[in-house]
Amino acid sequence: MPKQHKSISSSSSLSLKEKAAKFKPIKDEIKNKSIHQTPSKENLIDLPLTKRLFVGGIDKSITEQQIKERFINYGKVLSIQIINKPWKNSLFAYVELKAKNELLLHQCLSTLNMLTWKGLKFRVEYANPNILDKYKQERTQLHLDRKIKIKERQEEKIRKRKKIKACKIIIDKGFYKH
Repeated sequence: MPKQHKSISSSSSLSLKEKAAKFKPIKDEIKNKSIHQTPSKENLIDLPLTKRLFVGGIDKSITEQQIKERFINYGKVLSIQIINKPWKNSLFAYVELKAKNELLLHQCLSTLNMLTWKGLKFRVEYANPNILDKYKQERTQLHLDRKIKIKERQEEKIRKRKKIKACKIIIDKGFYKH
């Protein structure tokens, strides 16, 4: 007997809050992941996290050391890559930050994002993956996939050879008469 699903509209016994609660997981899944929400205690990751952050709105007079000093309170700065936009009066950077835990990373994003620094709005958010790292990962995966396919083909050849050998033995021993 097939399962019957209750539709929310047909269950008039549910309150509006209960109906909304049913849609909450879907709504949370749809939300933009770049919005920084404070992690709840039960979902808190208390392990060091390494994240690549986009930092925009940097004045051209700011140095790499000054950027590092901004982030040092939230974890260890592993690398900073400053990129110049010659057509604008500002720079942007990618900061790789190893935060002690998820809460510190969230505090970093919420505290530093939209901060005015030397007359410009300092913007901090999660960065998209580095395209070179992404390509390297894709190449590695393709290489692994090829190795797996080659191994599968070799195993198939071995199975076929064993079958043929078994058939030849059966024919040679006279168990099979044609």
